[in-house]
Amino acid sequence: DGSDYQLDRSTLSVDIVEEVAGQEGVDDAAPFGATAANIRNGDSDDLIGVSLIAVDPESFAAPDPESGDPLGEGNGVVIDGTLENEGVGVGDTLVLDPGGVELEVVGTATDNSYRLAPTLIMPLGVWQEFRAETGGAEPDEISAVLVQGEAEAPDGTMVASSTEIVENLPGYSEQALTLMLI
Repeated sequence: DGSDYQLDRSTLSVDIVEEVAGQEGVDDAAPFGATAANIRNGDSDDLIGVSLIAVDPESFAAPDPESGDPLGEGNGVVIDGTLENEGVGVGDTLVLDPGGVELEVVGTATDNSYRLAPTLIMPLGVWQEFRAETGGAEPDEISAVLVQGEAEAPDGTMVASSTEIVENLPGYSEQALTLMLI
């Protein structure tokens, strides 16, 4: 759809998950959402730039937190451990900006950054509502379908490995080149 492997620029109807799941060679398929946002920790005026990652809490894509609880119903989120460096922890209330949606930190997980930003992993429904209210997205949109197994790309889409997606992140090749030169 013209997103060039940029998950936060991709828009698909959630109906595509069922289509992909029905393909031969696909063991499981799950909806996935990604977008950038800002948060505030409680009443703080300080903004923290984050990547919002949305998954179905009942799917294989839901994280297993190292501390706290897993995703469930409601506005609970699992944070990337790097947010602890910003003073965010389990039990904190985060506020999305814009939108004012309150999120409760229920768990922490490591190694979950996207686009070199700390990550909030949230239930897909919360993410879809936030995007519909603040960005004009359709309420049933997703960014991608995560697949266990081998899938063929439905019309108008593309298939990419996680490596291909990472290598196409803005700034990735420049950062990798800088690191190789040091």
